[in-house]
Amino acid sequence: MGGPSPYWQSWSYDATGARSTQVDHDPSGDTTHDTTATYTPFTTAGKGHPAHAVDKVDKVTPGDPAANTTNSYTYDDTGNVQTRTTRAGTDTLTYDDEGNLSELASTGSSGDTKYLYNADGSLLLRHSPDATTLYAGDEEITLKKDATSADGVRYISIAGETVATHSSDGHFTYLIPDRQGTGTLAIDSQTQQVTRRQYKPFGETRDQTGTWTAGQRGYVGGTQDDNTGLTNLGAREYDPSIGRFLSPDPLLAPGAPQSWNAYDYADDTPITTSDPTGACAAADCPTRNCPYCINGTPTDADSMQRAMNDHPGSGSTPNNTKSYAKKYKADVSNSTAHAQAEERALERQKATADATAAAAKRQASGFKHRLLSLVADVIGITDAYNCFTKGDVMGCVNTALTAVPWGKIFKAIKVGVEAFKVWRALDRAYTAVKDAEEAAKVAEDAVKAEHMVVEAEKAEGAGAEAASCATHSFIPSTAVRLADGSSKPISNVKAGDTVLATDPQTGVTAPEPVQNVIVTTTDKDFTTLTLDTAPVRGPPQKAKADAPARQPLTTTWHHPFWDVTHHRWTNAHDLTPGTKLRTTDGTTVTVAEVHNFHQHQTTYDLTVGTLHTYYVEAGATPVLVHNCGNDPEAVHLDLTYKDGWSSDQIDEADGKVAYLNDLAQDGLLEKTPSVRVVKGSAAGRLRRAGEKVPPGNDGDHMQDLQLGGSDTLDNLGALNASVNRSLGPQIAAQLEGLADGTKICGVSIC
Repeated sequence: MGGPSPYWQSWSYDATGARSTQVDHDPSGDTTHDTTATYTPFTTAGKGHPAHAVDKVDKVTPGDPAANTTNSYTYDDTGNVQTRTTRAGTDTLTYDDEGNLSELASTGSSGDTKYLYNADGSLLLRHSPDATTLYAGDEEITLKKDATSADGVRYISIAGETVATHSSDGHFTYLIPDRQGTGTLAIDSQTQQVTRRQYKPFGETRDQTGTWTAGQRGYVGGTQDDNTGLTNLGAREYDPSIGRFLSPDPLLAPGAPQSWNAYDYADDTPITTSDPTGACAAADCPTRNCPYCINGTPTDADSMQRAMNDHPGSGSTPNNTKSYAKKYKADVSNSTAHAQAEERALERQKATADATAAAAKRQASGFKHRLLSLVADVIGITDAYNCFTKGDVMGCVNTALTAVPWGKIFKAIKVGVEAFKVWRALDRAYTAVKDAEEAAKVAEDAVKAEHMVVEAEKAEGAGAEAASCATHSFIPSTAVRLADGSSKPISNVKAGDTVLATDPQTGVTAPEPVQNVIVTTTDKDFTTLTLDTAPVRGPPQKAKADAPARQPLTTTWHHPFWDVTHHRWTNAHDLTPGTKLRTTDGTTVTVAEVHNFHQHQTTYDLTVGTLHTYYVEAGATPVLVHNCGNDPEAVHLDLTYKDGWSSDQIDEADGKVAYLNDLAQDGLLEKTPSVRVVKGSAAGRLRRAGEKVPPGNDGDHMQDLQLGGSDTLDNLGALNASVNRSLGPQIAAQLEGLADGTKICGVSIC
């Protein structure tokens, strides 16, 4: 980068994407004045040595050995930087119970700094040796040491960008931010003095002219602490001198490999993206669909892990379910009547929305003309008119207040305060217009959508066939013990083969036929169990002469194993070292290690008659597994996505299925009579209770009545109409013929 403040930086990265070096090149090309920072990670991970953490950073300048430095770091048990040692001294960092930095004690000249946070984790108070600052929303109030009064700064934003500050001495300062929200140019409203500050890509200060008085917000809008050199970016403290956060990322995103390094800033790509929240790079979330976000907002790692555990990553070969198609046809007429009723209600909503939009437009028009006259005083009536009629209203205000011709800057300052007042009123009116117009458009689209729903339901009723999905499977090479004592890979097992099966509650062991072989191509959540195959009691197992004492067995997370220790069926990923598993003759083997991981792999599962169990082999040692749950009579519901569903509809179906699967895992799902207690549609009941049912949605019993759900208001929620009208009949078809009280051990969809 050339110009009056040139710089030249380059980086190298290791195979995992972590920064290895950063070189600050001499702009003139003199390599003896290049400064190379080398990042040394810990060679082993463990307590005090968290994965991805940096042990030290060595900076070397060949032409100036006296400038060479080594910064070293230690970490606490949760991965936060506990000490950092630099040429200036050693900083000791302490964190509160929420993981926020509460104190930085320094042996250097910077002294000790303490921090206090509000209930949502935002910085509220910072007390440093030279000043104390209170952060209250868009305001900063600072009391300097030995001062008798405080100084205040209020930030003013337009369309999400901070464009001005108003200080307690009456000064307005106009700000011009860069594309990532960093204020780089400040214009004093009284003196017209311009202060410019510039940053390097990772937030290091590059150059500054004059004294910056427009508040403490710095790199990407974070709160800058000149005393410690840190920048508060919401969820974490950031050290721009090394381009790393001091705490590990609160989000784990397995689907975004570049974000896996827990300390890197913005996926190590600060030119094309940023991370002003400290939680998720803007390129990942929420500006595009983030698979580990809720409604576009990053969620914590525990919630994401639960979502991963609950989301079945399985698919299988189609199964003939014409009984479902036949039943679904009978429901089409009811769906049509429901859609027609929804259409009439939506027409009434549309009329109301149109009237609201018209009123909002009239109000906005008055504010717009008033603001037009103010802007015209600054940039001329023609430019102002063109801006308001051909451009964006908010962009016009920004233009008038921050980018006017220099000769008219004084006039812009004079009208600035009044323009902001009018803009606030216009912004509210403008928002009301947009909301009302959007509501009218949504209502109109919803009427059309209802017709599309009915047509889609008719098409599906004419010949739909549902696929079934397994949620527990084994890799192709896994050996299955047959009834005659031999074994063969599960990928070679065929319907009609006879396997050895056991009811662990009674101890009855018998040959059972394989009714179906399920092939899955989309499993991604796996567990490898390492088993100590030496039996604990009973006669020795038949084993190969060269077989090692420990053998691996790989399965999907949710495949149930008979847990002798706890006398129950336990999913593979929930097993723990020391747990005993059953073998064919009643002896047990011990789980030595459990390793959960992710990869895509074709898998196989069996449907076995009567006992619903079979044995798979670790080495030559068979262990007992089950198709479903801890009840031999329990069934698994395998649902399917409807062709043509949008990603949003698939997401809603996933949510519904995950909720039901949670209930099943807790033993709370069983077949019951479907009895309505309250008359009227579920959507109508929700609306009467003040709940919102968006257009195109039905009222849904979250736990279906046919699965033991209650017909009470707290069991009702909004669900996409097509999803609701597809999943309900699918569930009913699979429950048909089962006795009331039959347990449901799991629910999946693919």
